[in-house]
Amino acid sequence: MKSTCLRIAAIAVAFALPACGDPLSQSLVTLSRSKLLFTGPEAGPSPANQTVQIAGKFGMATWTATTDQPWLTVSPASGTIRYGKNQDLTLHVELARGWVGSTSTVGAPFVDANTIAGWGAWTGSAMLIWGGDPAVPGKYYDPVSDTWFGATNTVGAPSQRSSHTAVWTGTEMIVWGGHSITPFVALNTGARYNPATDTWTPMSTVGAPSPRAGHRVVWTGTRMIVWGGDGLGYTYTNTGGIYDPVTDTWTGATSTVNAPSPRGSHAAAWTGTHMIIWGGENPGKFNDGKYYDPVTNTWSGSTTLVNAPSARSHLQAIWTGQEMILWGGSPGGVNLDTGAHYNPVTDSWVATSLTGAPEARSAHNMIWTGDTLIAWGGVNATTWINTGGLYKPFGPPQGAHTGHVTLTVTSGLAQSTDTITVQLTVTP
Repeated sequence: MKSTCLRIAAIAVAFALPACGDPLSQSLVTLSRSKLLFTGPEAGPSPANQTVQIAGKFGMATWTATTDQPWLTVSPASGTIRYGKNQDLTLHVELARGWVGSTSTVGAPFVDANTIAGWGAWTGSAMLIWGGDPAVPGKYYDPVSDTWFGATNTVGAPSQRSSHTAVWTGTEMIVWGGHSITPFVALNTGARYNPATDTWTPMSTVGAPSPRAGHRVVWTGTRMIVWGGDGLGYTYTNTGGIYDPVTDTWTGATSTVNAPSPRGSHAAAWTGTHMIIWGGENPGKFNDGKYYDPVTNTWSGSTTLVNAPSARSHLQAIWTGQEMILWGGSPGGVNLDTGAHYNPVTDSWVATSLTGAPEARSAHNMIWTGDTLIAWGGVNATTWINTGGLYKPFGPPQGAHTGHVTLTVTSGLAQSTDTITVQLTVTP
């Protein structure tokens, strides 16, 4: 057990607090145990929960419990405890993959038959959704607290549009392209939104790709790549452009040599070295894919068709750091709740779980938080929706892992910190 010395300054409590330095009384609570062992197979099922009991030692105290690993949770996470009373803390280790919950609709962006759910990006701490109406602020979603909050400035927001894209640069969200509502024309304009300053900055159109909707974008770490899309009226393209937000310039066009066939409403993901394009329509549906290298401006390879998902369009994809995951979309006439993991190293597909999957949809968002996929919004038949689901693609890999629960207890001006160590062994 790790404890910090009580910080005491003129505290008047019903129970005398022992002197700082007494090793038996430095904490405001007593833990039944401070080390737990868990064992389970890779990808689950998860091992049984274990319990640690805390007992109050001095008067009334408040406490909070936090963890330092995404696979470790504690419940409850806060509370109060009196002298002589006990509180059980339940520790859970999550090894299973799959759909683990849904997004709250309380405070979610409004949608109806005439208002789409919008597009967004992961800011590093929250999902930011901008709906396409310059008069309606964008909103943030926190998957940890399952809450919607905040509002973006509307001054300088892009003109009204739909079927646009959004990408996060590390400091800004870039919104580009799509089509206007009235008149119904494709666009090649956009703007950058900075949450730190709550400001929009218009993007240059000099050298920009041709106007389009249903295109896809990826962020390479320094540049945004735009590819594919529909100029409207089934005028699909296999062209693209590269944008540098630092200089506000379009720095080149993507090669069409060996490029995928012209298409729109496809999936795209950035692997760290290449952009993968998969699926889409023109107007028939595809289930093939290729790689683009922006350094050499070349297209290469192809994704295997063995165990590949069914042909579809109006889907999205994310990159986990190890694999591309795509989900949802439409083969035409219906929407899907299926998807797949694609590993470019092994050139192989594995289907996503159907258990607990959100309702089937297309034209939705796919956001990667660093450990969780958020699928949100879209259309579920003929109705735009503002619901979503959370998907955990993998648990901790095989081997030994260590996590901690930090228990912070406060009574008046006195505070102590205790640590519960969790040792996890993941077996083959």
